[in-house]
Amino acid sequence: MDTTKMSQPAPNEAKIQAIFEDFYTKAFADGILGHFFFGLDKQRIITFQTAFTCQMLGIPGATPYRGRGLKQAHADLPPFKRVHLMRRRHLMREVLEQHKVPADWCELWQAKEHALEALVTSGQSSTAQAQASCHKNKPTST
Repeated sequence: MDTTKMSQPAPNEAKIQAIFEDFYTKAFADGILGHFFFGLDKQRIITFQTAFTCQMLGIPGATPYRGRGLKQAHADLPPFKRVHLMRRRHLMREVLEQHKVPADWCELWQAKEHALEALVTSGQSSTAQAQASCHKNKPTST
C-alpha cells in the first residue's frame, strides 16, 4: 500500500504509544492472552512495540527500534496457537477503532503485523506452527 495515497497523515509516535498502552492493558488482563505476559514489564513492552511499529509503518522522526528480532524476542514465550493470534488481532482491531485510526492505516498496520506472524511462531514445533497458522476462510476442526 502506497502511504502517500492514504486518506489522512500517519498516526504519530505519541498516538501509537497510546494505542499500545490501551492494547497491552487489555492483553495483560485478557483470559486468552494474559499468561504470555506473566512477570513481564508492560511499560518496556510498550516502549519496544511502539518503536517497532513506528519503524514498520515508516513514521518519520520516531524513536528507532533497537530491540531484538521478532523470533528472538518471542523465543521464551509459551507456544502460540491460532486462538492466541486471532485474539491478538481482535484486541488490536478494537483498540485501533477506539483511537479512531483511519481505516486505510488500520488495514496497513494489521496487514504488516499479519505478515510477521510466521516469524513469531517460527521457533515453535511444527505442530504448534500448524495450530498457529492463520489462513482466512480455513475451516477449523472441532
